[in-house]
Amino acid sequence: MKNRKGISLIVLVITIIVMIILASAVIVTLNNDEIVDKANTAVKKNNEQQVKQLAALVWADVSMEGYVGEQLENEVIRRLEEEGIYEEDWDITVTEEGVKISQSVPRDTTALNPTGVIPAGATYTQYINGRKVYDSDESEYLWLYDSVVTYNAGQNFPSTINSGDVYTYGDYEYCYNWPRKIYADWGNITTMQSYQIEGWGVYYIGTEGTPTDMLESINGKPITSINAAFANNTNLIDASVVDIPSTVTDMMDAFAFCSNLTKAPKIPNDVENMFCTFQGCKSLISAPKIPESVTNIANVFNDCLSLTGKILLPCSQKTGFEGFLNCSGTIEFYHITNCSRACGA
Repeated sequence: MKNRKGISLIVLVITIIVMIILASAVIVTLNNDEIVDKANTAVKKNNEQQVKQLAALVWADVSMEGYVGEQLENEVIRRLEEEGIYEEDWDITVTEEGVKISQSVPRDTTALNPTGVIPAGATYTQYINGRKVYDSDESEYLWLYDSVVTYNAGQNFPSTINSGDVYTYGDYEYCYNWPRKIYADWGNITTMQSYQIEGWGVYYIGTEGTPTDMLESINGKPITSINAAFANNTNLIDASVVDIPSTVTDMMDAFAFCSNLTKAPKIPNDVENMFCTFQGCKSLISAPKIPESVTNIANVFNDCLSLTGKILLPCSQKTGFEGFLNCSGTIEFYHITNCSRACGA
């Protein structure tokens, strides 16, 4: 009995020791994880602090050079981009009092990519057997179709998307495989632009001067064109609030003759066609950065009488300055991505 009690006591002691060791290991592990988390947070805060310090220095330099207003904002953002600090990753606010910058928080884009069930406030109009034909004098295309099916909120999106299908939601009308609808329906014929691009095109149908967000895709197909989306809209003053989807490649005539427009939107990195994008925007003060992807800038800023400051052009656009005819302000042209200054005007 004494031996058994002695053994039991020894086992108990060993068990307690093992439990203490395991508990210590767990505590160490938790502490290590906590240390790692704190270290990551410190690195992030340190990086953000460094970016804030750099932004403040850039702002001070640009201010001392005499930039004010929108020109100050554009020049600060341009120089920050040269340092690898982009608006995609940082929320940047520039005023004449200083610059505020913080790391962007990814937004929920579910509502901007409707699929499955048509959301509240939206309608989907499908054209069966749609096809384009020339009109009688062959001056433009006519859109013919056999029948129309309308899908309302709460119904499923159609299983197929046909050319000419129209989706209406918020401030916009979206038309598939066509940049936009020019005229209203005339019986069973709708006149459409002959210009065609794969994907959804957008047309602004709102009445206010501050548009809501554009969708990024509809039923799995991307927005690719904003051809003439805001053309001739005299209510639009600040287009910097317009978040153009990254999938857009066509901006032909997008803001043409918006005579009261003072601020341009950011141009997505994959845009190719900017023919006449801002033509006739007589109040536009400064030009947005034109990305490397752009292949057509003809007439892009024609008759922008108030345009001043620096304009960043893609290296591919060694020529094409006819895009800046009748710009009465003082403009300096620069090529981006390690290209030398192009010219001064």
